[in-house]
Amino acid sequence: MVNMDIQLKLIRYKNILSKMGITGRDMSERLGLDYGSYRRATMNSAKVLPRWVISFLYVHDEFSEKKSTATQ
Repeated sequence: MVNMDIQLKLIRYKNILSKMGITGRDMSERLGLDYGSYRRATMNSAKVLPRWVISFLYVHDEFSEKKSTATQ
């Protein structure tokens, strides 16, 4: 059974990348991963959330929060 929390975080990760104009292939190159390995790690049926996705979301949230408080 797929963990919904993992699935939701992966969807969020992919949406953020899309808004930034970064493709999965671009991100795999930036991470130094084979594209096939990247795709397997970010499949909707993934059972484990890659640490680099967790890190990406954390940094994105921190940056977004600091950016929003700076403009207030």
